[in-house]
Amino acid sequence: MYKRQTQDGDDLFNVDFSGGNFPNTIVYNGGSQTATPGDLLALTSGTFATVTHTFVNDSDGSVDVTGNNTITYTGLEPIIDNLNVANRVFNFTGGAEIIILDAGGTLDNQIDSTLGESVDFNNPLNSLTINAGTGDDEIYVEGLHAGFDADLFINGEGDYDFMRFQTNPTDIGNGALTVSLEQLVIIDDITTTGNITTTTTDGTLLSNATVQTINGNINITGGTAPTPGYIFTGLNIRNSTLQATGTGSISLTGTGGNDGSQSNTRGVLINGTSNISTNSGNIVLNLSLIHI
Repeated sequence: MYKRQTQDGDDLFNVDFSGGNFPNTIVYNGGSQTATPGDLLALTSGTFATVTHTFVNDSDGSVDVTGNNTITYTGLEPIIDNLNVANRVFNFTGGAEIIILDAGGTLDNQIDSTLGESVDFNNPLNSLTINAGTGDDEIYVEGLHAGFDADLFINGEGDYDFMRFQTNPTDIGNGALTVSLEQLVIIDDITTTGNITTTTTDGTLLSNATVQTINGNINITGGTAPTPGYIFTGLNIRNSTLQATGTGSISLTGTGGNDGSQSNTRGVLINGTSNISTNSGNIVLNLSLIHI
């Protein structure tokens, strides 16, 4: 095991993979910080199949890099992950937290959380996965780097999780988008040439947004396991556009929630100036009740 213990002051610990892999566990204890940005961990000079960041709280966690032993850290502030990676995974385990993914930071993208360290990272080659873990989490995607071209997986996992695409358009190139959690709101555009698949146990809302694929399929499902006693529309499409411009098809599925005293819940609600279209593919509606 290699252990680095720092004291007061803002320290930089650079793990440089240019000389090969690290067979032993690395432990970095950041100690106290005096100013922004604080103690920093940098990962540089390497190409790997998978890098997995696991967050315990806002300053403690670990990093697993394919072919290497685990890097564990405590008392840390930012992480700069400047590695070339096929698959990136971010696991959040601290409990109820707010997770934000955007194109900020010093590299291509940045992910941050109220119970996880901020990580600046390069675009992955194949996939980016966010696992929200335990607790009632909020996940916000606020756009990605212009060169992003990979699959994007977002999993709410335990408890009740809310997600929103907002602030900036999200373009994932040729990648597929897969979202699975309790509640989803899309208020900014999503674009890809691949498949778009979203599944929520409660409601999904699209408002003033365009969701578009070229040759992929769009499959949006809301209300797979409605929360008892909660009134909601399974899939609400408001002043939005769903478009498959190539060979793709569109499938919309919705089941509304009911509090037991009302019977006017909606499976799929399409209203305002909404437009749903394909070039040559099918449009399929699967619903408990539809209002157009």
